[in-house]
Amino acid sequence: MLCTIFLRMSGDSERVCPSDELIKVTAAIIMSEGIYDIDVLLSSFPKYRSWFIENTFGKRSSFEVVSAIKATLDQKIQHIRWLIIHSRGDTLVDERQSQEMYDFLMGKSCLVSKSFDELGDEHNDI
Repeated sequence: MLCTIFLRMSGDSERVCPSDELIKVTAAIIMSEGIYDIDVLLSSFPKYRSWFIENTFGKRSSFEVVSAIKATLDQKIQHIRWLIIHSRGDTLVDERQSQEMYDFLMGKSCLVSKSFDELGDEHNDI
C-alpha cells in the first residue's frame, strides 16, 4: 500500500497523495512479501487470475496500470530509504516480486536495501 501512495502509478486519476510534510518526515519505507506487479505474479501463479485478481481488479488482458514497478518517482521522495523483505518460505508470493521491486528502485537511483535470505516463514506468518 505504501509504495502505491508514495509512487505515481500510471493511469491513477484518483491517487492518494501524501502531504509534503509527510514526505519530508518519512525516513524509510519497509515492504514485506508484497505484490508489486500483477502481470509478473500471474506468470508465476496463473491460477490466481480467476479466484483472486479478477475478483479485485476485474478482467483485463494486462494489469500494467496498477503495477508499482511501472510507476514514476517524484523527486520529493529521493531521500527516502527503502527496505524490501522477502521470506524464503513464502509459497504465496514468490521472491521474483520483491526482486522486481528492488531492481525498479535501484534503476531509479533510490536508497534501497533488501533482505531475502534471513526469514524462512510462510507468507501469512511474516
